[in-house]
Amino acid sequence: MMMVSRQLQVFACAAQCRSISKAARQLHIVQPAVSNAVAALEDELGVTLLTHDRRQGMLLTPVGEKILSLVLQMQELEERIRETAREENGLLSGRVRIACLSSLISIVLARPLQLFTSAYPQVELQILEGTPSELFELIERHAADFALSCSPFGRFAVQPLQRDHLCAVFPPGQQGTEISLSDPPGRLIVNRPACETLQDFAPHTELRPGHMLLVQNAESAVELVRQGVGIGIISEFTAKTLAPEFERFAVKPDVSFEIGLFATDLKALPPAADRLLRLIGQSFSGAEPPQ
Repeated sequence: MMMVSRQLQVFACAAQCRSISKAARQLHIVQPAVSNAVAALEDELGVTLLTHDRRQGMLLTPVGEKILSLVLQMQELEERIRETAREENGLLSGRVRIACLSSLISIVLARPLQLFTSAYPQVELQILEGTPSELFELIERHAADFALSCSPFGRFAVQPLQRDHLCAVFPPGQQGTEISLSDPPGRLIVNRPACETLQDFAPHTELRPGHMLLVQNAESAVELVRQGVGIGIISEFTAKTLAPEFERFAVKPDVSFEIGLFATDLKALPPAADRLLRLIGQSFSGAEPPQ
């Protein structure tokens, strides 16, 4: 059974790869076959789906973006139909795509993933890392089944897991104290997710460029604090897990938020994704909340 036509599948692959040659390698076909399939689809629909830019390479047209979104939804629906049938026959298989903040992978996902892979080894797992805004985009594009991130969650359906807030951790040997983010006692080390959270919940707080070092993830921030580079601004939950040896101090203004799971519709997840989401919720319910 194939609900999504071959032409649509090839177009979706080319659009996501943004390259005919990469799509050909991924689909294990020759490049002319990719070009011909896209051209035939454009002829059938009477619209241009892809264009080429000398600098940016292959680009989707506005109508191409709309049609790609629909194709991805069709592919997702087809996979759900297959998974539902397998589940009825006692076989849980398929693929689960989890979008997640990098800092939450080891401290939240590790145990549920271990349990899930032991129980369902035939299910393919994909973890897509990103910042909160990048996770939004993955869910909107139907490139992930659900996401694990921090609020705000926008218009998506949410399963809250835990309340959290930002805190300060000081380098070894430096006296810690409550700090003002707008007038810190030293250089601040902020990871990208924490920076986005600050922009969402404390938009009027200005972090002076000369007083801030922006890093990709919380693990990097913690290591730089250990090396004495500056004061880390990370979530309380993350600090307790990655750096339990550090005393944690309040920051002003207070920035509190929820850690949670979200998707377009949490009640309509494919069977395998729903099973993993439940495992995450169950394991997280026993997590110690920040003090």
